[in-house]
Amino acid sequence: MQYALGCNPLLYDSMAPASSVGSVTEIIDINPGSDGDSSRWPQAGLRREESFEVSYLTKLATKWMIDRGEAIKGQKYVLNKLPNGYGLFGKTRNNDPNHIDRYLYGHPTYKFRSTEEFYEHFKRLMDNGSAVGCTCIGCRGGKRGSASQGTRTPRINGSMGRATSSLPPAQPIPVLVPPILTQQETPLRQVRRWLVPERPPTPEHEMVDDEGCPDIYRRLAERLRTRMVMDDPIKQHNSFDWVIDSKSIGPLMTKIRFQPAFVPRQGELVLFVRGLREHQFISFDQSQQTFAMWDSELESLVELPPWEAGIVTETPDESIEAADLILENPKTYQVNYSGFRIEPMSMVGSNEKHWSKRIAYVRMHAIRPLVFYREILKATKPRDYHPTVQHALTVMSSISLLNPFHFKGLWPAATVFCRGIFVGSELLTIGDVIRLMPGSNQDDTQVWDAIKITSIKMRMIHLDARENPEYDDPTAESITIDRQHDCCIHIDGIAFTRDQARAWGTGKLPIDPGSDILPEVLKDHGRWFRLHDPAKRWKVPFTRVLGRCYERSAVDSWFVTLKFATGHSTVQGFSAINTSQEPNEISIHSMTKALDISKGLKGVMSARIFSTQRDPRIHKADGKAWFWADFRAEQLDLHEVKGQVVTPFLHGKPTRDPRAWKRAMHIREKGAGHKPKPAQEEAAHGIGRGRPSNVGGSMLEASALGPAIDEASDEDAPSDSVAEDANADVVMEDAQNAVVQEEAYIDPNEIMVISDGESSEVESEEED
Repeated sequence: MQYALGCNPLLYDSMAPASSVGSVTEIIDINPGSDGDSSRWPQAGLRREESFEVSYLTKLATKWMIDRGEAIKGQKYVLNKLPNGYGLFGKTRNNDPNHIDRYLYGHPTYKFRSTEEFYEHFKRLMDNGSAVGCTCIGCRGGKRGSASQGTRTPRINGSMGRATSSLPPAQPIPVLVPPILTQQETPLRQVRRWLVPERPPTPEHEMVDDEGCPDIYRRLAERLRTRMVMDDPIKQHNSFDWVIDSKSIGPLMTKIRFQPAFVPRQGELVLFVRGLREHQFISFDQSQQTFAMWDSELESLVELPPWEAGIVTETPDESIEAADLILENPKTYQVNYSGFRIEPMSMVGSNEKHWSKRIAYVRMHAIRPLVFYREILKATKPRDYHPTVQHALTVMSSISLLNPFHFKGLWPAATVFCRGIFVGSELLTIGDVIRLMPGSNQDDTQVWDAIKITSIKMRMIHLDARENPEYDDPTAESITIDRQHDCCIHIDGIAFTRDQARAWGTGKLPIDPGSDILPEVLKDHGRWFRLHDPAKRWKVPFTRVLGRCYERSAVDSWFVTLKFATGHSTVQGFSAINTSQEPNEISIHSMTKALDISKGLKGVMSARIFSTQRDPRIHKADGKAWFWADFRAEQLDLHEVKGQVVTPFLHGKPTRDPRAWKRAMHIREKGAGHKPKPAQEEAAHGIGRGRPSNVGGSMLEASALGPAIDEASDEDAPSDSVAEDANADVVMEDAQNAVVQEEAYIDPNEIMVISDGESSEVESEEED
């Protein structure tokens, strides 16, 4: 947007509204004289109130025009800026986060509390060009005027401790209307005016959440409106969730980067069987098309316990290998340390969360991805599914972003770059190879395309919609959506296809399986072709995501028939496993029907339809088919994780004290009169003894990460180089510039509006 006559873009957001009838607003130029000093501005504790300055400028301009005798009835006025060196700052009250006290700084000795206090000083500057001879409260050292100046000294009410006055009630000030000028007459000053739609400024209470933490997205959008161009890292030092998570999630993301795709990740939903012992193994029964359990002590197949669905809340510290998919390799620790901690999924929208109390510690070979539920439960009727499975399928049409770390914008659009995204049951991060749902013109029974993720973006578009009267808002009549901005999520990456007809290039030749171009996980899934120019990136909406692409050997291991004998052990695809523990021979026979990359497609499609129909949080009346959550715990409607409350309010009551947390943060950052013990001294005193370190415990909650603060070392924290590396992530002109992103975690806040207007599968131009 081009701003007429180079005036402050804040003015476009000041004049009200929504009504279709515009009004003429007159911009009043101030005189250059000023005694303001920006070095007097507060260094910490208060924030700049740029969005509220417009209201301040309007009040000053109106009063000034009245005093000059030039005010016209019905005319609105606004100053073009504050005097040089002056700035408006605000501070949230501790006992009322919705109330902000604002002060005008810049005076050599005083901070003004209102436009009324500042006006006398302002008028002196405008009339004389300096503050010489000014008798305002600031220039009098904060003392009120005497009775001789037309006011009475206030007296103090002893019982209340507040200033009162015996002045009569204030009377309305008459507005002087000058005579109308004829065509031959010329006004003494040049007036700049244009038509703008009138609307009130954004209420301040919209800028913070219930705990007084700033809404980072709206703050960034407001800042972009003023600066027009931004390219900054996202930091939320006022949010204790962000402060805690930035320390603890980094190591966890590093761990994910080097794990195989088949290993369950924290926060994911999985199917599992509880209670398997060391002599019991899961085997697929070809004749019954179901799973059974082989008990080596009984030397027979026995009925398998029911498959349940739950959330992975802890992952083992010991490494997971492909052999662990069949039988567990010997581990150093017991299953409660070397296995996965899983909390069964409770019903969405209900306060009854008793299922989550039935936690289970499970080995890798007793876990399956939820996306394969249709194949795993093929012999079970849907009405006979375990209740936790039905609860898990209810959230398959939900998403939440993980760790927004960089903001880049050119008004009126912006991009927020994220480290990961939860789509339904799975967590997808930078570097993952994911399968895509078939397009509208493709065979919907197969997976044709895959993409290696290079960036995950939330696009914020039409940021000027609220001040653009010509913009047609399709949800303006909706009473269920608090529409602030249009947002959509895109996943960019290097795309591959199995469809030769859609391949890129003149020869349409398949990629050599031995080439480094093709991701390792795709090499066992048939022939693949390039889908686009390798110098560019392929962009898809999140709705096209099916899930991670798993290693072929892992999928084979999840659907195999185990044959037991008394001879040598032969395991197809693996070396001998646990031969010292089990006397029986274990051999693997693949299913008669070849397993391919399309496994789980029909199940996910059905689950998303089921979720859209059953999830009470999806506004189906508004045409929505997905629920966009702020963070994973909200996405799964969790109340507790690992015994820690993760919802801000439970049964209508707050679950944590923000002031206590902020005091703890202050002590942690500033110190409490003593130096913290070094890590070596803690180790010498036995701190953390008894189990391996698990820094970064859970992405699901911030409150539950509190104890991890003391465990996280400085090496675990993201360094200042993250901001520098972020620029490499967001500027990718060719494939050689694609980099793996650093790890951290932020709980996303507030934006809950989905618009798929820009969500389409296209070949991206060179990456922003």
